[in-house]
Parts: sequence; C-alpha cells; structure tokens
Amino acid sequence: MSRRWFGAVLGVMVAASLVVMPLEEAQAMDLDLEVGARVGPSWNLLSQPRDRAGEWTLLHGSAFSGVGIVLGPEVSLGVTEVADARVQVTGNLLYGFHRGSGFEEHGDGSRIDLHIHAHVLRLPVLVQVRPVEGEFAPVVGLGVEPTIGLVSGATVEQQGMTTPPQPLETRPSSGMNLAGTLGVNWDRQNMVIPVELRFAWNPFVPNTTVDRFDDFQSPDDPGNYGVAFNWQVLLTVGIRYYLGN
Repeated sequence: MSRRWFGAVLGVMVAASLVVMPLEEAQAMDLDLEVGARVGPSWNLLSQPRDRAGEWTLLHGSAFSGVGIVLGPEVSLGVTEVADARVQVTGNLLYGFHRGSGFEEHGDGSRIDLHIHAHVLRLPVLVQVRPVEGEFAPVVGLGVEPTIGLVSGATVEQQGMTTPPQPLETRPSSGMNLAGTLGVNWDRQNMVIPVELRFAWNPFVPNTTVDRFDDFQSPDDPGNYGVAFNWQVLLTVGIRYYLGN
C-alpha cells in the first residue's frame, strides 16, 4: 500500500472513530443527536506552482480554478454546554465533484485551455460551537477532513493551433484538509436547517509542477498529474432531525 493510500485509510479510521465514539456515548448518556444531510456548490483553487527559473512548468505556471458540488449525509452530536454555548461534533460522508480550469496564451493569438476534474469522498469531522438559545443561532467550527480520490480526468482545448492537443494523463489524489466553518443554524420544532460557509485547505498539495506528477521523467513523459485543490470554499445548506432528548 502506498503512503498516500495508507494516510488516507488512517485518516478515514480516525474520522470514523471520532464520529462513532460520540454516537456510542450518546446512547449511554442520552445526549442530543441530530441526523440529516447537506448539499451545496464549491469553489476550487489549485494555486500556481512555485517553479524555479529554468524548470519545466505546465501552461506557464497557470493556476486552476472552477466550481463543483458536494452532497451527502450528516450527523451532529451535542456533547456539552459551556457558558450558554452548545458544543457539538459534526461529521459527514460527502461525495464531491470538483473542477478547475487553467490556460496559456501565445503571442500569435493561439491559446490552450486545460480543464481538470475529480470525484472524491470527503469525511469532515468538525467541532462546532453555537448559542444554546435562539431560533437563528450563529455557528463556528474547526476540524479535519480526510479526502479519498476516486476518479479524475482532464480535457485539453486549443484555439488557433494546427497541431493536435497533447493529452494530460491524471490520477485521483487523496489527502487531508484542515477545515473551518462559519454559518447559522435555523431551529424549527423537530429539526435544524444549517446554512454554512466551509473552508478547506490542503497543505500537502505539492508546490512545484514536477512534484504534482507521480513519475516525472521529462516534459514528453511527465507521468500522471495528481488532481487536487489546495483551497476550497463550500456554501452548503442542509437539514437535520432531532433524535436525542
């Protein structure tokens, strides 16, 4: 098993334990439990590589940005109250489809556009804090988010060029994000509607073009390009039903 897959599996095990253990506690201690789902768009950014002078770079060092979508089930467990604030642990199993585009323009007016995409599983576990009282309650949180790459791909488009486009071979990437959230919970009789901005940063995305390929030999034989985004913003809305006391 490669280091990437070992790290991804370890991250999933940690995330699962962080969710399962509080659920077992909830059964024993009758703590507040909410179960539901969420969905929303994402904005994705793979920042420009920091290539040194003379090193080969893809599309003259273009960044890649675009939109995507996430959706999936959610569970949230209230674990304690401190100074009129409710502390809860929220976990998700999210499917994500993320895209980004970059380009290179030439002096003769020709242009190359490269579109990359990835299907991933996201497993965020967040510790969130919100006021105990209030129909509309602000919520903030921090946590970690293991990600598992499933499928990836790339499309090359050319304008004003006669030579056929050179395809880009890709590979899905797994990793670990640091995650934060800022939003509001709308409390109803037996449910809560969370509306949140989620922020994710993956510090493990390689910084150089060459390192973003898995087996770089030369510009003509670069290997497979790892599709991952080091910055993401997600605007999500969900619904959770109360199952606890």
